[in-house]
Amino acid sequence: SEQSFLAEITIYLTVEDAFFSGYEMRRWETALNDGSFGRQIATGIKKSRPAVDGSGDLAVFVTAANDLVFIATDDPSDRAELGEPGLIHAVATSPDSRYVSLVLRDTSTGLPVNEILLIDMVNSCSKTYELVAPVLDGSSVDNVLYADAMTFSADSSLLIYDALSSVRFSSGNTVQRWSISAIDPASGRTSVIIPPLDGVDTGNPSFGRAGN
Repeated sequence: SEQSFLAEITIYLTVEDAFFSGYEMRRWETALNDGSFGRQIATGIKKSRPAVDGSGDLAVFVTAANDLVFIATDDPSDRAELGEPGLIHAVATSPDSRYVSLVLRDTSTGLPVNEILLIDMVNSCSKTYELVAPVLDGSSVDNVLYADAMTFSADSSLLIYDALSSVRFSSGNTVQRWSISAIDPASGRTSVIIPPLDGVDTGNPSFGRAGN
């Protein structure tokens, strides 16, 4: 699920039916008289965290066909689809609506690429960040495979994400572990928040709504 920063609205995914045939996106907002179970606003959703801007007016999500959709939360019929199925793995949008971050897929293999594409909607430009491997004591990170769940800080100054890495700890063989890193869009600097840990996966980060 994802909550807006300024409006009391929650966007979340749930299974479409008892047969688990797919996922739907639902909205819960008291101002729109949504019931206790929310209201369905989209179907055919990928099992991936949706994004909602700070005002709560705009949601962004990835479809089951790995395409990108922008939708008005108060009018689900008002939607725009990228029209590039197979291209998108994950998405996030900043609270001020300035940035949209994407993890793309290699259309030939179907696998996510080890980069994050950050689009600056205000200055009409973009930058690609290659996911860098952290330096760990007593272990070796062979490579970062891809990022998955992403979210922005309350002031839109930091993008935090989880990433899957191939790691060889001092005690054993090469394994895959989830860890958490961050990108500062202003400086382009990448920092490690929680490094890969032996025997532990860390993922699905989220910022507080009131501050960083």
